[in-house]
Amino acid sequence: MSNIVQHVAKEIEIKFHLASLADYSRFAAHISARHRQLKAQHQTNTFFDTKGFDLEKKRIGLRLREIREGSDVRFVCTMKVPIQGVSTMAGGVQRHHEIEFDATNETAATMLAMPSAVPSILIGGAPAEARELAAQVFGSVDEDTMECTGSFTNYRRTFLWHDMALELDETTFPGNHVAYEIEVETTDPDTTMTLLQADLAASGAESQPSTASKLGRFRQYQREQ
Repeated sequence: MSNIVQHVAKEIEIKFHLASLADYSRFAAHISARHRQLKAQHQTNTFFDTKGFDLEKKRIGLRLREIREGSDVRFVCTMKVPIQGVSTMAGGVQRHHEIEFDATNETAATMLAMPSAVPSILIGGAPAEARELAAQVFGSVDEDTMECTGSFTNYRRTFLWHDMALELDETTFPGNHVAYEIEVETTDPDTTMTLLQADLAASGAESQPSTASKLGRFRQYQREQ
């Protein structure tokens, strides 16, 4: 199974939660009138963990994302790991290590049908600089207890915004809970935060810095069911 590694890095993301569908629509109208939309995707995010949620206890997220863009369908596997064991989400800024690679259709099918194979697939797909991190994550994990722990869907519009990709999400969680969020990956969080707050104010959309990741909200809604 061949995988193409796309991304191994420390990632910084700015995240803002929009209060309602009306606020999402206001911000979308404001941005689309001023910035070019690059793509629109329908995503299905499936997560993996052990029966005892050993990864969640370490604040690690592991997902397989199916991306549908027009007639094109592809898969991306992503693992997010806290930096120095500490997960940080403060003031709408999230920092973590990220290992991400394209997964072939064959690899994706194997992950979904046989979750116990996920650790070896991820370690095998990682380059040398990330292999040690991936091996550390799964070193104390019983592969036979790995399972799919649920999924949610997301409609994502991506805009070219100040030479960055601004992602505008409409996410549907279990129980038909819908959330609206803005995400921007950046190397300069202070400047990006200032620019984003200016656009939010100009759009008239009510918002607040995100206090939890999508995975965190997903787990919360799962427990409420």
